[in-house]
Amino acid sequence: MIRTAVFAAAALTLVALAGTASAASFNCYAAKSHTEAVICDNQRLSDLDTQMSISYFSLLNSLHGYQRARLQNDQVRWLGWRNGCQANIGCLFRVYNQRISRLNGGY
Repeated sequence: MIRTAVFAAAALTLVALAGTASAASFNCYAAKSHTEAVICDNQRLSDLDTQMSISYFSLLNSLHGYQRARLQNDQVRWLGWRNGCQANIGCLFRVYNQRISRLNGGY
């Protein structure tokens, strides 16, 4: 009986996870802006978002104090630039590629 309940719970969890749409840094079902909706609708942009998020959090976890705070402030500022692109896909590709290069270059 317990084994069946555990199996059922695991199966429900997998079904729930399979149905969630998300880019790495936000849930597409809860997209807060037109820009986020465009990113969710474009696989290449969603992949860039994933890459940017991995680079950002990897770098963030390696920093402390002032450098960590500076990176977080830069990310907020970058999100403003990204959102300024609105639905301009070329602009979005450009800002994502620039951010990834910056993050991978270290701080």
